[in-house]
Amino acid sequence: TLRWRDILPSKQSLESTLAAFLNTPTTQIECSGTAALTVALLALKKNSARQTVIINAYTCPWVPIAVIHCGLRPVVCDTKKNTFEFCPDALAKAINEDTLAIVATHLGGHVASNLDEIMQLAKQHGSYVIEDAAQSLGARFGEQFNYGAAGTVGDIGFYSLGVGKGLTIFAGGVLVAKDESLRNALRETSTKHAHNNLLSETKRIIELIG
Repeated sequence: TLRWRDILPSKQSLESTLAAFLNTPTTQIECSGTAALTVALLALKKNSARQTVIINAYTCPWVPIAVIHCGLRPVVCDTKKNTFEFCPDALAKAINEDTLAIVATHLGGHVASNLDEIMQLAKQHGSYVIEDAAQSLGARFGEQFNYGAAGTVGDIGFYSLGVGKGLTIFAGGVLVAKDESLRNALRETSTKHAHNNLLSETKRIIELIG
């Protein structure tokens, strides 16, 4: 339940609290999960000529919208029977030397059990793995995987704090990355493409109070 004191400044930042929760060096707050994915794609695109991003055939519509917004081309990959995970055979056919990234989705708190295969395939082709954990902040891999939290295994992971998610602050997104150079690139990209709109921010604050 939202309380009036939750709107006041806190002594501990959301970024540091989430970093401790996810066991990552740092986290980066964006205005939404879609914005977080956009920042990630723009950061990866900056020093690459690759033009395609592989996405799940069953995913949030904002994922392909973000890909197209970044001037990239989404490649839809079929799912494995009776699951929402990539079909291994379809993924192997979809990836090529023009693949910038694979967006692996942890849907509704259910982690992608074939993340190992996805990462190996991406490594073979020099592609990145972005974990879409928008609906899975706090989800963790089972003991059979030597992993921690969903979103912290691939090159980049992102989460949503929007309405309807497990943890929400009405709106917001989170970015994480394992590599320090990638973390720096994400922050530089975010700063470069940030749009501070007073009217938009005021509207959001009024909506939150409401």
